Amino acid sequence: MPPRTPPDIDRAVNDLEEGNSNDLITEMTSRGRWATRAISPFINLTSVLYAGMPGDDDDIPDPCKVELFKKIVALHPRFKELLQWMVCNEDAMKEFVSMMEATMNDAMSQDCNSVRYNIIGHLPLNPSVQQVTPPIVGSSKANRGWRHHQTAAALCPLRLRADFDEDPNAFCNKVLSGQITISAKDFPCLLYPEGTVYNPANIIQGLFRGHLVIREFRTIFTGPSSALDGIRTASSASLGELNSLKEATAETVAYAALHAHFGVTGIERWDQITKEDFEYDRFFKNCVKVLSNTKDRWVKETLKFITDQTPSLNRRRRNQQKRRRTETDDEPDEADLLLKQREEACTAEEQEQTNNGTERVEVPGSASAAAGSSSSSSGPSSSSPPRSHSSTTPPPSSPLRGSSPGNRVLSPLLPLSSPQQSAAPTKRRANDQEEEEQENRDGVEEGDDGPAIPKTKALSKKPPSRRRRRY
Repeated sequence: MPPRTPPDIDRAVNDLEEGNSNDLITEMTSRGRWATRAISPFINLTSVLYAGMPGDDDDIPDPCKVELFKKIVALHPRFKELLQWMVCNEDAMKEFVSMMEATMNDAMSQDCNSVRYNIIGHLPLNPSVQQVTPPIVGSSKANRGWRHHQTAAALCPLRLRADFDEDPNAFCNKVLSGQITISAKDFPCLLYPEGTVYNPANIIQGLFRGHLVIREFRTIFTGPSSALDGIRTASSASLGELNSLKEATAETVAYAALHAHFGVTGIERWDQITKEDFEYDRFFKNCVKVLSNTKDRWVKETLKFITDQTPSLNRRRRNQQKRRRTETDDEPDEADLLLKQREEACTAEEQEQTNNGTERVEVPGSASAAAGSSSSSSGPSSSSPPRSHSSTTPPPSSPLRGSSPGNRVLSPLLPLSSPQQSAAPTKRRANDQEEEEQENRDGVEEGDDGPAIPKTKALSKKPPSRRRRRY
């Protein structure tokens, strides 16, 4: 029994046949943008996809196309699954390839425009001091290429740089007239640092370390704002960040070199490159070929150099920044220590209040404590009889000011009074209580039709009289 087609894959294939939009297809075809930048802008997509899928014929597929197929299906986790169900449906495959090629071409146009508008400012080694002379104004490419000495110097092969420096005007005229043919078999000067002298025995020295190719690499993968210093100022994610590009690769460097060369030429549109003697697909393949051997120490150092020159590839965005761990991270916050201290203090105060509610505790350093120590050393005296706890405890009817009857705390700064000193206030309070009870008894009077109604105590200030209405 053949395997059953997954529902979402079946729906996607049907939508392709009918020309309807599908979220899964849109998500996959949008990856064509990154395929242009990170794999190759010269992919024959139809032949590559069919080369990677199992066929009925016995033809051995091209190893290069199979390698490209592996890189393409790695762009999306369900890419290969969709192709397996779509390979037998020719209409759906054609529609899918058409949609993906459209996104690939759109990415190429976008990068061409970005480089086109910015590369003239990137051409001088120190733009803050040096300028392109005569100035190239506007986005038109009519005055670029072999019609301007500085753009011509960038396009000139390093092998012919000495001839160019002898007479730039004559050299440019020969190129424009076809007497000198510039082909992709030679690496241009823009790939080398400024001032590099051609050495036939060491052609690789300084290759891909030119400031122009590095600046266009930044322009494409980390944004135009990072082209000169490598620091991206925009808070939004760059193309490299969106696609998890952490380091330079052979394909991304070759893609930047391709745009650096095309940006300084006089070719207006990308679709016109087939009319030129310079073969851009060959140039791209040569760059990838040189940088593909990752076991070579020079290749590792070159790719690392370009990565280090583009720090925004590995920048920490604001919403992803991690605070650097310090030695005091394991210690508690002062707020936690403060709350713990306050909790212990409140517990101690509650315990002290509970103890003072049942028994009075002598406060060390008070006058009564001093008197007690002196009496214990000299013996009992008739003038100072021993005090009992009941004699010093205030009556319930007169609690201490600011404390409840069960929460009486004496200040340790005030000396305790003797029984003779506290007798007079106690007597006065008793007399006041008796007078109040006598007034209450005198204030009770008999009503005509009801029980005794107690008279209220006269206010110090009589309220204004109100005439009672009678109905």
